[in-house]
Amino acid sequence: MTSRERLMAVLRGGEADRLPWSPCIDSYFTDSLPTSHGGNRPDVVDAFRMIGADIMERHVPAANANWKNTEHEHIQDGNKHIWRITTPVGSLEQISASAGNTRSVTKHLVNSIEDLKVMTYIFERIECAPDYTYIQELNKRIGPDGIVTVSAEASPIKVIMELCAGLENTAFLLCDYQDEVEALIELIHQRNMERLKFLIDSPAEVIIAYEDTSTTVLSEHWYRKYSSPYINAYADMVSKSGKLFITHMCGKLKGFADLIKQDRMHGIDSVCPPDTGDMWAHEALELLPGKLIIGGIDPVALCNMTADETEEYVTRIIKATAPWKNFILSTGDAVAYGTPLGNLRRVTKIVTG
Repeated sequence: MTSRERLMAVLRGGEADRLPWSPCIDSYFTDSLPTSHGGNRPDVVDAFRMIGADIMERHVPAANANWKNTEHEHIQDGNKHIWRITTPVGSLEQISASAGNTRSVTKHLVNSIEDLKVMTYIFERIECAPDYTYIQELNKRIGPDGIVTVSAEASPIKVIMELCAGLENTAFLLCDYQDEVEALIELIHQRNMERLKFLIDSPAEVIIAYEDTSTTVLSEHWYRKYSSPYINAYADMVSKSGKLFITHMCGKLKGFADLIKQDRMHGIDSVCPPDTGDMWAHEALELLPGKLIIGGIDPVALCNMTADETEEYVTRIIKATAPWKNFILSTGDAVAYGTPLGNLRRVTKIVTG
């Protein structure tokens, strides 16, 4: 089997010639790779080929968003980064600080009811249009070595938490201004559905929504009320097209297992074991019957282990998940910055036998 055939066979619920191995690779990892003599740094596809893994390119856009009637300004002052959005009804400002290879938000875009009104104005006017140029280029470049997946927006509550307000502000705003927040949730949902139509029409067969779900940031009540209904709406829409809808859930999931089991997504991406997550791959296969499970390896452990320790660790995971029905071995979220290539190649050696 080619890597593409292997991945699609398992994604579609069939059998493959061996266990697929497709770590979650993005620029966080590739930025740590050495440059070539020409000064170029390997990109995601290069990194997959260096590792010898089955390519599953994530985070690929398929639609462009036009934020109408807004002006954007990006300012960098040392390690401080400012993103300012100006509209006819007010301005929003996000401030983040970088340290090493990490950037953290110190001020969110939405901090008050006035900010919430500005964000509502923005989402009322966002227009999306399809753009399949990059997907087509990647498909040609990757060929039989793997697949391209396209990125869907998360459920509205996660958009508000991650893009707009952060966890604390979202909680306070929901307590104080529930009607206004829920109106924004429905508005974001409308935009998500509009965008999803373009993703379905794209050349990609797999759509991944980056929920980043975890019991550390969502209560069971919030998940049941503000995540699950929207995830199911997107899953139903994609399923009708014959394509696959997968949710990226890289956090602690055991507390939501009974709820996720009932949800209608085809599978879960980046299921992560302890210590970063709380669910081993074999547990996920048992607790979420019928769901495709992608993940199994803690990226923090993979970064810090020796090659021999990696072999012992991954061999235990593979044995526990045999016969690998509905399972793609991957990292439980992005391969960490500075992860030794030797560790990743050792996993390839184990899988290919």
